[in-house]
Amino acid sequence: MDYFIRPARMEDAKDISEIYRYYVENTAITFDTVAPTENNIRERIIEIQSSYPYLVIEEAGRVTAFAYAHAYKQKAAYDPTVELTVYTDHTFLGKGRGRAIISALLDELKNDPRRYTAIADITSPNERSEKMFLSLGFQKVSEFKFVGYKFGQWQTVCDYIYPLKPYE
Repeated sequence: MDYFIRPARMEDAKDISEIYRYYVENTAITFDTVAPTENNIRERIIEIQSSYPYLVIEEAGRVTAFAYAHAYKQKAAYDPTVELTVYTDHTFLGKGRGRAIISALLDELKNDPRRYTAIADITSPNERSEKMFLSLGFQKVSEFKFVGYKFGQWQTVCDYIYPLKPYE
């Protein structure tokens, strides 16, 4: 393995914004229609790291993947549940980086006594992500058709759920 996983830093914002820009501009995987700037990414890193883990894969001095947890919904009763986000540089897809960084993120969340459930919302079809999350032990629990509209097409979103620890 020629990479390592570590917490995101402010200087990672440029690489993260470039990775994410590709998905915003070329896919319906994200429902963002305008790519965030480097400054937007810095603000997100600060905001997310105030309560949740935000990880990157670094190799050869640059970020090639990022993943973080964030609030699932804004109401207080949802606090034990987190939503996961993961993106890999599109030139590195299929090489195990997404699985590695999500596994590391899940390990951190399992050790957080405040977190009990992780959810991945995946635009479908997205066979690569769907297979990855299922192989990690996530279970598909819902499918919402016609909930997003991007590139002139209606989009479907599926929810996958993962218990981080036993429910009490």
